[in-house]
Amino acid sequence: MGLTGWVYLAPENLEVEGKVREHLTRDPVTGEYDVELGWERKGLTDSLLAADEHVGNLFTVGETRLAVEEHCRDDAPILLQKVLYSGIHTGDFIPREKVSDLHQEVIQVADRLEELHQQGTELKMVSARYSLGAIKRLCEAAIAQNNAIAF
Repeated sequence: MGLTGWVYLAPENLEVEGKVREHLTRDPVTGEYDVELGWERKGLTDSLLAADEHVGNLFTVGETRLAVEEHCRDDAPILLQKVLYSGIHTGDFIPREKVSDLHQEVIQVADRLEELHQQGTELKMVSARYSLGAIKRLCEAAIAQNNAIAF
């Protein structure tokens, strides 16, 4: 069990055949694509994604959440309330309007945790680096695609 996030490609960046494109529907909020029954093709789902990141397992996400809560709580409302609140949530998303804010939080939190670690504060940096790195990459893909991050 774990937490995985996805960013779907913007329609203009899809590299699928014309006939297949006609059988895709796109959620205007999350950017997620649905393929009509009978038109699924092996590998098609992967060709619809700009990013597919494993944020961490239950333990990794939990350790990261604890570090952020202890040292950066006031700097990370979106990160804590919408991403790290559970290591297994699914079916929710970060709207594209909030992705830049989340990106700034992740950068600020990662920098702060690294600084504390360098100063000798005991932190589980392997977990934090892994999870925050994945979230940062999801944010960067979402910004590039002008799309939401789905979990």
